[in-house]
Amino acid sequence: MVTAATQKTIGAFYTAEPIARFLVEWAIRGPNESVLDPSCGDGAFVGAAATRLAELGCQIPKVWGVDSHSGAVAAARSLFPASRLVKSDFFALGPGELPQFEVVVGNPPFIRYQTFSGDARSAALSRTRDVGVNLARLSSSWAPFVIHSVAFLRPGGRLAMVVPAELGHAQYALEVLRFLAQEFSRIKVCLFRRKLFPHLNEDAFLLLAEGRGTVFNRILRKH
Repeated sequence: MVTAATQKTIGAFYTAEPIARFLVEWAIRGPNESVLDPSCGDGAFVGAAATRLAELGCQIPKVWGVDSHSGAVAAARSLFPASRLVKSDFFALGPGELPQFEVVVGNPPFIRYQTFSGDARSAALSRTRDVGVNLARLSSSWAPFVIHSVAFLRPGGRLAMVVPAELGHAQYALEVLRFLAQEFSRIKVCLFRRKLFPHLNEDAFLLLAEGRGTVFNRILRKH
């Protein structure tokens, strides 16, 4: 069980089923694709991905999830025992410690820079430096999380994530967008007139990136 206080501390704002469903339906396009949710929480994306793969004819869905909170992992495992769930800080995992995936999907933890500090921030920024991105120390947690997630994608893979509206206005978000433009052929950002998370002050977008490792084409913005 993950309490509301714990959710705030770890930046976990769990995703409603329709949003998870939309993202996995966009990202998963074949029955044999493998999927990673690097911040699986209670398993919203894990369950949606398994359902999507089953609808496409997959007999044994290859769905993995990672989360640092043991209660969340236990809850997700009880609901989706066929999935491969790993209890770990995502930044502690290098690309060689998990398989490569066709799809990475999820809702990164959102911890503002004021509380995203110490060893956690050092580990996160170290991962971004490994791929040539020097994020400002005032960056919120979602930015290095998105960047590190790309390392687990196979060539041609797709990334589908909920991201805060900081993507559209924070100075450090430019570094995230530059990195994504180097990694993907096509990027779409979906904006909404109504809040995806009505109980939060921060608006959220949906980030859709495809064609990892191919020539960049364009960024699309969709309302």
